[in-house]
Amino acid sequence: MVKADAQTVLVLSGPNLNLLGQRQPEIYGTDSLDDHMQRVVQTAQHLGLQIEIISAKELPSWLRQFTLREVGVRRSSSTLVL
Repeated sequence: MVKADAQTVLVLSGPNLNLLGQRQPEIYGTDSLDDHMQRVVQTAQHLGLQIEIISAKELPSWLRQFTLREVGVRRSSSTLVL
């Protein structure tokens, strides 16, 4: 069960992960991205964490929704540190 004051963890999936389970299953396995995300959700619930799942292509618009202070993002020269 997720607590009202639970920490939120951002799960960021990179490009081409939608091909998990299809491309080179002998290397990457047969589980799809949805299979992996279901396990993430179950684990987060077990740990009492909230999660937000976004793809890397959604990150810029996701960041625009919040101030840098609200999401705990800090800039280090030209690098964005989450």
